[in-house]
Amino acid sequence: MNKLALIIKKNFLILVKSRWLSLVVVLGPLLIIFLTGIAFDNLNEYKINIGVYSDSYTELTNSFISKLNTEQFRTIKAKSEAKCIDDAKIGFSHTCVIFPANLSLGSKNKNVAIYIDYSKLNLAWIVRDRLFSRVEEKSAEITKELTENILSKLLLTKNEILTDIVLLGLAGDNEDEISGKNNEAFLLITSINTTIGLNASDIDKLESKISSVKAAFDITIDKATGNVEFSEDIVNSGGFSESDKDDYLDELDEQKDDIEGQRQYVESLFSPAYSGSINNTLGNIKLRVIRLNLNANITDALIASSKANLYNISLMLSLNGKLINKMAFSMDNVKKNLESIDKLSAEDIASPVIADIKPLTSYNSYLNYIFPTLMAMAIMFASLLLSAIVVVMEFSTPAYFRNAISPTGNVLFFSASYLTNLSLIGLQIFIMLLISMMFFFSQVIGNILTILAVCFLTASFFIVLGMGIGYLFKKEQMSILAATFASSIFLFLSNVLTPIENMPEFFMRIAQFSPFIISVSLLRKSILFGQSLISINAEILYLVVFTLSLLAVYAAVYYRNLRR
Repeated sequence: MNKLALIIKKNFLILVKSRWLSLVVVLGPLLIIFLTGIAFDNLNEYKINIGVYSDSYTELTNSFISKLNTEQFRTIKAKSEAKCIDDAKIGFSHTCVIFPANLSLGSKNKNVAIYIDYSKLNLAWIVRDRLFSRVEEKSAEITKELTENILSKLLLTKNEILTDIVLLGLAGDNEDEISGKNNEAFLLITSINTTIGLNASDIDKLESKISSVKAAFDITIDKATGNVEFSEDIVNSGGFSESDKDDYLDELDEQKDDIEGQRQYVESLFSPAYSGSINNTLGNIKLRVIRLNLNANITDALIASSKANLYNISLMLSLNGKLINKMAFSMDNVKKNLESIDKLSAEDIASPVIADIKPLTSYNSYLNYIFPTLMAMAIMFASLLLSAIVVVMEFSTPAYFRNAISPTGNVLFFSASYLTNLSLIGLQIFIMLLISMMFFFSQVIGNILTILAVCFLTASFFIVLGMGIGYLFKKEQMSILAATFASSIFLFLSNVLTPIENMPEFFMRIAQFSPFIISVSLLRKSILFGQSLISINAEILYLVVFTLSLLAVYAAVYYRNLRR
């Protein structure tokens, strides 16, 4: 037991004497826990950007967008459907939601397309579930509003119908009264005497004119009689023969008889004893005129009464018309309310909007989605560990002393180590791409130049970083341990294990510039979405800047050591 304790003590002393090894062993895990703790020590919701687009935004579409605008989601309106999908592919937004044009309740096209990038592994399913739940929540709200609207319209319809029943009762009462008034008017009109009436003064004038005619006739008769008598005197006193005289007197007697006959006839026409005399006839006419005038007065009174009744009838008809118009208006409101319900089917109420989840790209298996991440992890681990080991192995070889005293500069040795590591990593990349072509040949071969450029830049950065670790620690065990810790930090602070969108916003913005995250993003865009170098030039520039920055730091340290 004593020997065992002494051996353990000896091991600890060796670790303590090697300051860098003890620093890596003790502080390495603490550094990983500390950084991951800072990154994920919060209960913040995921910060997810949602690209939205619709050919025609409606009130319902805007209500969905407002529902998505929360602390967890931030919506970004795209200029076109293709731009929305491309933004999701290049990472400007996490997902793309396409609303149908003129989205409204009862419309035929009510499918909301949600494009998910499944290559983002754990985040894709979180986005899908959260976004789908938001759409379903809004659909439930719409269903509730529709149900409340239907109930309110049914209550309004009930009230309108009750009002219409009262109005119909009033209209019925008015109809009965109108019927009675019409019957009364009919009886009054049928009792009117339609005999033409004359004025009594007209009869008096006629009688006066007849009397004047009779007087003129009497004067004429008297004159005629006088003329006959005068003619007799002339005949009696004239020197006529007896025969001529007798002839003239006979003719004069005949004329006198005619005149007397006419007188007697006219006198008989004016005699009260004769029923057909002119005086009796005029008296009868006068009586009839009086009766006609009386009938006319009665008729005027009846007509006036009928006019009053008809006026009342017109007023009632007008009131009845207003009541009927009110009924028509109320029934029209009922009709409109019912029509607005008829336009909605049971399916529209149960599912006013349907969420249709679509992938940004369609492949045969999930290997397509995880391959870029796996490839980035393989390049990172291999580059860091291999480059650190190669540098440390150079320090431990017998030829190290000869290399140190040779006239060859350190920059050349550094470049040779870099190219050696790049060749080895390049072989691994070639093997991985060759295997990937067996599963998705067209995606790889169609954008092979961009994929190779991304792999070259990714490998270059991690090779340079691994070489720096090897030059810093100079021992194989410590270099391997440090490279492993560095790889672990890159892995834990990426979206491979846990979405970085769950980090605090300031930390998430820093983590977005992690070389490993950038490498995964570049490989996704080049392999899955076929993006060209021009489309991903910003992220490529970041990797180039990071690599050159490491080289600049190494150069500064190297020239500083030379001055010493």
